[in-house]
Amino acid sequence: MRAPVLQPYGQTFSSDVMAASAVFLTDALSADGGVAPYQGLLSVPLSDPSGRRLLVMGESPARNKGCCQVVGFSEQRIPLYTNATAAGVWLLQWNPESGVVSRVVLLQANPAVPPVLSFTVDTGS
Repeated sequence: MRAPVLQPYGQTFSSDVMAASAVFLTDALSADGGVAPYQGLLSVPLSDPSGRRLLVMGESPARNKGCCQVVGFSEQRIPLYTNATAAGVWLLQWNPESGVVSRVVLLQANPAVPPVLSFTVDTGS
């Protein structure tokens, strides 16, 4: 089955084992005349692209289009992403294998002010 992805947005990040990106979705996910979610996160294992996973952003709490963007990885298989809501901008992590989403930290209490993120990569050398 093809993922109902219309287009990626923001940056795509990759680790040694996975790539992840925020995506806009087609209306293929609407059910029973309900409102289709229009955004999510897509992760693709580099060793087996057919093992891709999609995290769909629901409409509660209310989100603006483009609310969530991948910003890196906390571990090779755990994408980090920001989620802007009326409550603020959260940094979250998502385990595509288990489906578990965890809060990491509240970055900004006012979503009108964009967060500034800085990451360093340990290359092991």
